Amino acid sequence: MNLLYVSMRDHALRRWAVLGMVIVTLAVSGCASVSSAFTSLITPSQRPIAPVWQSLVFSAAGDANLNSPIAVDILFIATPDLQKNFQDLNAAKWFAGRENALRSFPEGLRLISLELVPGQNITIPKAELAKISALQAFVFANYSTPGDHKQALALDEPGYVIKLEARAFKVNAVSGNTKP
Repeated sequence: MNLLYVSMRDHALRRWAVLGMVIVTLAVSGCASVSSAFTSLITPSQRPIAPVWQSLVFSAAGDANLNSPIAVDILFIATPDLQKNFQDLNAAKWFAGRENALRSFPEGLRLISLELVPGQNITIPKAELAKISALQAFVFANYSTPGDHKQALALDEPGYVIKLEARAFKVNAVSGNTKP
C-alpha cells in the first residue's frame, strides 16, 4: 500500500494511471458507448439530414447549352471531410473525375444524374429526395462553354427551380408559400 502511494505521488505516473483507467472504463463499457461519445462531439450542423425540398425542378431553355443536351449532376455529400474536398471543385473537374470519386467514397457521396435536352423540364419529387442524407448538396452542369457551372444548394430550403440557359444556369429558391 505504501509503495503504491509513493509511486502515485509522481506526477507523470498519475497521468498514466488516469489514462489507464479511462481505457479500461471504455473497454468495459463497450463499443456502443464509445460510438455515442464520439457522435455527441459532432455538432448538429455536421449531421447529415434529408433535404426538406418539396421538389427539385430543372427547366432547360430552348437554346440550353447552345442547343445541345446537357448532363446535370446533383451531388450530396455526407461527411465534413468530403465537404471540404468538393467545396472548390468546378463542373469540368467534377465530370472528369466523377467515376473515380464515386468509387473512392461510396458511403460519403450520393448522386442524382440527369441529362436534359433543350426545352425539357424534369421534376425530382420529394419522395426520391427523402431517401438521401447529406451535409451539403451541389448541382453541376456540364456545359460546353467555359465557367464554374456549379452551385451549392441549401438542404433546408423549400425547393429549387434550376433554369438551364444557353451558356450557364440559374438557381432560384422556391418560397415556402408556393410549389416549385
